[in-house]
Amino acid sequence: MEKEKILQARHDVMQQVAEELQDELIPAMLREGGEEKDTDVLRVIFEKLGFANEDGAMGEFFFASIGSEEDTVAHFVSSIIIADDFSDEHIQEFYAAMAGLNTYLPCGTFGVTRDGGILLYKLVTPIPMELTGEALKNQVDICMGNAIAVCDQYADLLLRVLDGDMDREGMFEALGI
Repeated sequence: MEKEKILQARHDVMQQVAEELQDELIPAMLREGGEEKDTDVLRVIFEKLGFANEDGAMGEFFFASIGSEEDTVAHFVSSIIIADDFSDEHIQEFYAAMAGLNTYLPCGTFGVTRDGGILLYKLVTPIPMELTGEALKNQVDICMGNAIAVCDQYADLLLRVLDGDMDREGMFEALGI
């Protein structure tokens, strides 16, 4: 499939997802790729994602750029920023808890940015390149749903460790691990 058709199919799906979220009164905005970038980025504000973070969380969802026209697999990226302002008072315990938790997750991973200033959850999912229309929309819905569900289930425990309200052993006990 030629690149222009792939990009148009992706844009159409991302626009549809943005509109559905807005219809459900979930703040969402699609930033179109434009000339320099060949991918749209859907930004979503999650006011209540099931964890005790007063600021909520912000998700970014997008297709990674196409490597070559011979590629048969696309990668859909789901990235949810959980915290961007935290102290490093309990950082060692937090890193140990996060590393341990990542080995038990069904998909994706929690991490921090290179400068250590942002805690996020990230899931990159392969999707067949030839998917378009409803099939592509269904896959995007599944990818986003998985990322949101995993983040929703586990982020609060990591935030509690980061705040010093729980240690990693308490986190594992709470998870039944």
